[in-house]
Amino acid sequence: MDFVDPQTDFIENSLEVNTQSLANYMPSGELFRAKNIDNSNLRKLLKALSYEFGRVEAKLKELVDQYYIPDTYNLIEEWERALGIPDICFNPEGQTIELRRKYVIAKYALMNLTSTPDFIALAEFFGFNIQILNGIDYSNFFPFTFPFYFFDSVKEAKFTMIVYFLDLDRPGNTFPLTFPITFLDTANLILCLFEQLKPAPVKIIARYKND
Repeated sequence: MDFVDPQTDFIENSLEVNTQSLANYMPSGELFRAKNIDNSNLRKLLKALSYEFGRVEAKLKELVDQYYIPDTYNLIEEWERALGIPDICFNPEGQTIELRRKYVIAKYALMNLTSTPDFIALAEFFGFNIQILNGIDYSNFFPFTFPFYFFDSVKEAKFTMIVYFLDLDRPGNTFPLTFPITFLDTANLILCLFEQLKPAPVKIIARYKND
């Protein structure tokens, strides 16, 4: 995801730059020659005004920095409220600021999933290495592929998403789960998101490396 970078896209001007900027807006000619003379009263006046411009720029820079989601701290709660966090999957209570920023980024820009790579990318964003398989490849139709799952029909198998966590052992609390539940930094977060974002007819089965 690409953001505007406040470190390069918004830079505070120095006092001298602001002073000279004000001087440049004044008329030229002998009457205003003192605008470019350091110790003149006119230059001192322009410098005094530039202090105020500097304070305004510093406040704008602070706002830009805090509006930038990967760096925000003071505005994290505003971002969460704007995006409807907490929700059924994202619970920021007690979480680190880094994880809360990830929640915001994910809900702001990574939740429009339309393909298998989109689902995989969302899991990868939260640090999970997954593979997504179709139920038809692991169904109870000959020839068997092990492990296999029992489905009532080819249609049911076709509309089953098998989420394979390549690096995780099966935890103690696996689906089916009763919502809402408290999600921490576990595979349950990814499964919860997938449950909310998958096509309506699709059923999810979770697999782990020790299955």
